Amino acid sequence: MLQAGIQQMVDSNGQASYFAWWEWFVPGADLSQSYYVKSQRIADFLVSPGDKIYCCVAYVRNHTAGQLYLANRNTGKHFSIIIAPPTGANFNANSIEWIMEAPDGGEPISALPNFTQVNFFQAFGWTTGDKAVGDPQNGDSLNIFNPVTCQTLTSASLGSLSVTINFIG
Repeated sequence: MLQAGIQQMVDSNGQASYFAWWEWFVPGADLSQSYYVKSQRIADFLVSPGDKIYCCVAYVRNHTAGQLYLANRNTGKHFSIIIAPPTGANFNANSIEWIMEAPDGGEPISALPNFTQVNFFQAFGWTTGDKAVGDPQNGDSLNIFNPVTCQTLTSASLGSLSVTINFIG
């Protein structure tokens, strides 16, 4: 699964920092065979609360490589890379996800912070030939749940080309 995103880190003093990242996740992969099987921080791509980030993930070169493109519409910075797949990766292209997840595997290992609303706009996927096939409103949603407290922590709503996630916990 080729993926990219924005991560928030909060230190012991409660100070938040943000950064962009990417990885080509392969379940069960040998983590020593490709550096990018694990998350890679994108250098010189500053992110702040409220920034509007454009992200495109695509399989290119007749499905022999992956391409990531991120742009911060607030700062004008952008990042692009084309990479060969790590061993064990496939190009099924059978799912599209817009995710807001808890750090370090989530609850109950790591608490989900009280976050401001996360909005994904113009969220869609397409096949070769530019045929749009993935609209969030036609998909499924899953909320973050704390199994210790039996409490649902997020509320996700799907719309036409949009996903909105709120903290409710």
